[in-house]
Amino acid sequence: MLERLRLVVSDVPGRPGYVYIDEEQGRGVLLAAAEPRTAQDLLWEALAASHGDTLVNCVTTANHWAVDVGLAARLDIGQEGYLAVRGMAEPAPYLASGHFL
Repeated sequence: MLERLRLVVSDVPGRPGYVYIDEEQGRGVLLAAAEPRTAQDLLWEALAASHGDTLVNCVTTANHWAVDVGLAARLDIGQEGYLAVRGMAEPAPYLASGHFL
């Protein structure tokens, strides 16, 4: 992933997180953080790096913070596909990438 994607890491003490950004496609592809505020900051960074159409992928009900960012950024909200988990809680704050699952 490091060969093809740009990694952005939160260096705020007590607020770890990261997002991989695909600069060719102009979008974040995988995001994980310890808490929602950091995840929001990282998602904003990914959106700032986007160009043209973008996509925020694999948003679950546990990640309502991502919907808030999408609405504030004036993105269209839609649904496509799903993230299936069995015997575990939905990962949050986390935005998966179907390519890397």
